[in-house]
Amino acid sequence: MKKLLLFMIVCLTLSITLYGCSGGNSKDESGEETVTTEEEVESEEESEDEFDSEAIAKQIKITKLGSFTRDYSNELDRGYAAIAKNESDKAISLSATFVMKDSEGKPVGSVESEQMNVPAGASTLLFGCDEMGKYKTVEIELDVSEPQYEVLSDKLETESTLRSDQVIVQMKNTSDKDVEYACAVCAFLRGDKVVDCGEVYCTNDDSILPAGKTKTGTYDWINEEKVDKVKVFADGRGTEFIEE
Repeated sequence: MKKLLLFMIVCLTLSITLYGCSGGNSKDESGEETVTTEEEVESEEESEDEFDSEAIAKQIKITKLGSFTRDYSNELDRGYAAIAKNESDKAISLSATFVMKDSEGKPVGSVESEQMNVPAGASTLLFGCDEMGKYKTVEIELDVSEPQYEVLSDKLETESTLRSDQVIVQMKNTSDKDVEYACAVCAFLRGDKVVDCGEVYCTNDDSILPAGKTKTGTYDWINEEKVDKVKVFADGRGTEFIEE
């Protein structure tokens, strides 16, 4: 009887020891036990999923296309364009300021641009046009934020036809959701030189491209320079505001 009682005590002691080792207890470098709670684990997971705008901004790759000129009734406006690739794993809203500087590094003008619906891994076109003086260099200041609407740009398929003075864009919404403000952002090139930039909206009268539907839009450029190539970037968002 004593042997049986002793055996039961030993088994109970081993069970308690094993349970303590398999729990959330651990020892730090000082040898003291620490306990990791479920709340701490959830907090760590949330921090890993946070939208870090500064870190994401460092993952934006910029390719400068250069300047272009528009002639409105003999009033010249100068513009600037660049392609931005979002190399992060987050969809973003992207704003840019092109700061023009003279040979001494002093600002002589600036233009702003924004694209609010850039999917993870996708590229978009940034461009702006305004009256600017002569400049030597251009610096690009970026601002990244979390989108306020669902980003659906990657659900838009485009086909473009280039004519002598215009581009015709056919856009299809491949998703099962309506896309608001669906448009093709275009850079018009002659060789490697940017000639003009513009946006072609492909929506109905309510600014919507319905789910599964296709719409066509056109853009006419007024510059006299010939265009032999067009780069097209789709942009569009969901119809419902994302609540925090």
